[in-house]
Amino acid sequence: MNALTACVEILQKSLEQEEKAFDNNTFHLLHFGTFHSGQAFNIIADQAHVRGSIRYYDPKVFDQIVNIIEQNMNNAIKKYKVQVNFKVNHHYPPVLNNEELFHTLYKNNLVSKLDSPVLISEDFGYYRNVAPSIFFFLGTGDTIPLHSNKFTFDEDILKKGVELYRKLLTTKIPF
Repeated sequence: MNALTACVEILQKSLEQEEKAFDNNTFHLLHFGTFHSGQAFNIIADQAHVRGSIRYYDPKVFDQIVNIIEQNMNNAIKKYKVQVNFKVNHHYPPVLNNEELFHTLYKNNLVSKLDSPVLISEDFGYYRNVAPSIFFFLGTGDTIPLHSNKFTFDEDILKKGVELYRKLLTTKIPF
C-alpha cells in the first residue's frame, strides 16, 4: 500500500478532469492547498492527508466536482488497495450580491462592476439568506493576492473605507 502514490494520482486526475468538465463560462475552482504524507524519505508512505477548496456559483457544479473526486478515489482504492476517508468540512455557499442593492449602489458611484466574477470562499455567502446583501472589495490597487505570502496591507485604505461606509449609510436603499 503506497498512500502517497495513490493520493497523487487522485489529485492529478481530479484536477485534470475538473478542468475539462466545464466550459469557460462556468466559474469553478478545485484547489488543493496542503499535502502531507509519510514519515521518512526511504519508507513507503502508509498515509496521506490533503486539504483543499471547491468554489462554484451553481450547486450542480459543486456536486459534479465532488463526484469527480469520489470516482478517482474509488479507482485508487481498487488499484492501490488503500483506504480513503473523504469529507467536506467547510462548505460555504457562493457569494452572490443582491442585484437591486448592487444597482442602487452602482448608479450612485459607490461600487463598480468587476470584469468577471471572483471565486471567493466566505461565510458572507450565508448572509444573503437572511437579508439583502452586497459584498465588495475596497481594493488597495495591489496585484498581489490576499492570501499570498507576499501580501502587505496598505493601512491608508482604511480611511477610504470609512468614507465609503459613511456614504453607504446616507444612501437611500429601495427596501
